[in-house]
Amino acid sequence: MKILVDFHHTDLFRSFITLFSEQLGHEVCRPLGREYYDEGYFHISNEKESLGLLSKGNWNPDTWMLPEDVPSHYPVGSDHELWKWCPLDQVGDVDVFIVSSAESRERFLALRANKGKDSAKVIRYIGNEEEVIDDIDKYDAVLCADLPTYQKIKGSKVGVFHYLPPLNSIYLNSEFKKPRTAIKTPIFRNFLNFFYSSPSDITDQLLWREFMYLRKSPTNCLFYLHGLGTPPGIDAFFGIDERKESIHEKMANIKYLRDRDNWPSLDYCSGEILSHSELAQLLSKTGYMWHVKKRDGFGFMIHSAAAMGVAPIVLKGSYEGKTAGNLLIPNLTCIEIDGDSSSDMEKVNSLIDPKSIERLSRNIFCRFRDVVKYSEQRKTLEIAFADLGILH
Repeated sequence: MKILVDFHHTDLFRSFITLFSEQLGHEVCRPLGREYYDEGYFHISNEKESLGLLSKGNWNPDTWMLPEDVPSHYPVGSDHELWKWCPLDQVGDVDVFIVSSAESRERFLALRANKGKDSAKVIRYIGNEEEVIDDIDKYDAVLCADLPTYQKIKGSKVGVFHYLPPLNSIYLNSEFKKPRTAIKTPIFRNFLNFFYSSPSDITDQLLWREFMYLRKSPTNCLFYLHGLGTPPGIDAFFGIDERKESIHEKMANIKYLRDRDNWPSLDYCSGEILSHSELAQLLSKTGYMWHVKKRDGFGFMIHSAAAMGVAPIVLKGSYEGKTAGNLLIPNLTCIEIDGDSSSDMEKVNSLIDPKSIERLSRNIFCRFRDVVKYSEQRKTLEIAFADLGILH
């Protein structure tokens, strides 16, 4: 059967490929062609970003230094060759539509009504707590990665499931290893979007101040940033405290920054990552993952790190009642900070010795395998989808 996903999140799209294609044997596609945008069936309002997401082209390195103005989820590497695509004139062949973004709801329902076949089904994916849920009766099934939302709507209709998007197999096939404990200097890594972790007007200043306080404190630790938009070797070239406007201005004058072949190794250097293999490599050389944010949906990075035995540092209460919160136990599988720099520093300092890092790492590795049951979920969904007449 042919499945069309609206597409707005790379890891989420890959998770649909894992479940529906690799495990259940169906064809998973994303939209191709500006016709989707021109006829009002694509959810991104910015034309430049929409057309980028609707194309097979890789990310243009000349636009790399402007991540707030270009798609954050362009195909990377061989993605455009491996992924399957569906032009608008082939929508009549689609058997199942998946709405994975709240902004796509009305557009994809209209696409199904105007160009889809009568037998086509529609699945809604809900990944964030603040998403609209008053229209779930319009869908044949609802997959909730956000636990609070699932608890609100479970039982309201047949076909509502608490769904954990499958991770890339590179994490699931990992074994517990201890390279991080062999490193005399513990390494902290931050994989959040760089401009969510910088001193700009749109940034939560508390989170930035906390990170910078820990980073500059006299601890025997190294701190590296790897999220979207992070320049390579930012410490050497820019100064981590600079605002994004001045960073962009400098980046425009450093041509080699746009040529990734000339980038230094990210093992011991800040810089944006592009692939799961690169992420996995860095996680294997990480003591703790700095993941302080006030809200999250499913928590792809928390799950990915846990699968490889990397304990995160999180803001107290930020994952309480959330899907990823099932993995997090303070001082056992994670470090919780509360926003008081001095006491947070004491807490982190008490857990940066090799034995503590190994203990938390092993704990969260085992916790992930106790809590996350992808094979059981696949069997449950396969039976349910057949009963609902969605997949056969």
